[in-house]
Amino acid sequence: MPGVYVFSEIHPRLGQVAPVYQQAIAAQNPFAQAQKWYQLFNEQEMRMLQERGAMGFADFMMELHVRVEKRGGRMLIRDWTHLDFIARPFLKEPSYQLTTAQVLSELFIVRSYITVRHPLDQFLSLARLDIMQGQLSALEFFKSYRRFAETAQLIGFTRYEDFTRQPAEHLRKIATALDLPYDGSALQKWHTNPHYTGDESKFTVIKPVERKILDPRQMEQLRQLPDYVQACNALGYEL
Repeated sequence: MPGVYVFSEIHPRLGQVAPVYQQAIAAQNPFAQAQKWYQLFNEQEMRMLQERGAMGFADFMMELHVRVEKRGGRMLIRDWTHLDFIARPFLKEPSYQLTTAQVLSELFIVRSYITVRHPLDQFLSLARLDIMQGQLSALEFFKSYRRFAETAQLIGFTRYEDFTRQPAEHLRKIATALDLPYDGSALQKWHTNPHYTGDESKFTVIKPVERKILDPRQMEQLRQLPDYVQACNALGYEL
């Protein structure tokens, strides 16, 4: 929406990611996003920041916040919760906490809201990625997703499936939860900005993606997993 400066999938623990994956996460650097997407720094300011040495994540985000406010904007972070609840292959263990919000609460009053997707669809989508091959079993995933679903219950959430069917209604709901001024024009031009979602496809229409159907035997095995059942129940999904 106009005046909203989104920083996408940034995270305080990026510096702990193994060197082999650093190139893969280069786009998640908030400094790079501030420069490339919004030109929040000129060359002299960049040199001054570098001369000041390493800055903590919260301190750097405060620097960005001040610059965004000077432009009359609002700063919004699309949190990278994969690191918090799945972790692999980038980190060894999940924290099961919203680390970004936790760290930023040292300097900010943080408003949080969560978007979710059916846990089965989320698992199948993740399992297709080359980088995830051999990294995560279904048991591990649904244990982590159940913890994520419980967090969403506490904070408030919108389901992806509901948003794609009624985007105007749910965009307004999300904006209200985050104390952002709602502007419905975003629904006509969201596809012109490639930065926010990380999606490299060429979709121009908001609509639900068709669900992949598993055979009855696989579905029955899935319904025997307590974490899967609890995650679905927490978010109001059918098993």
